[in-house]
Amino acid sequence: MRLTIVAALVIAAFVPRASHAQLESNCGPYSIFKENLLEKYSETVIARGLGSSGKTLYEVYKSPTGTTWTFIVVQPSGKACFIASGQHFLIDTVPAILKPKTKETIEHLCIDAAR
Repeated sequence: MRLTIVAALVIAAFVPRASHAQLESNCGPYSIFKENLLEKYSETVIARGLGSSGKTLYEVYKSPTGTTWTFIVVQPSGKACFIASGQHFLIDTVPAILKPKTKETIEHLCIDAAR
């Protein structure tokens, strides 16, 4: 779980903000965000983690096929803010000892996963 959250944070750092039509707004009530992600994109939460302050909650949502994903932050007040979203989400579950050693092999695995 921790690896998934770390991976999501790394991904979010390199993905420009916006998408999913800005979820109509960058911030709003958590319940509305959660409902919209489920109804419009079939996304459900797959990972959660508290920020270093212990007051903010970070969540990663993903569609069942991984076609879309969304990363949000939830404040103690219940306000949620959109951080990033994208396509072709893949959770890396391959043990390190079995991971490919070359860039070409990694690219091949990513192409296969996107099919």
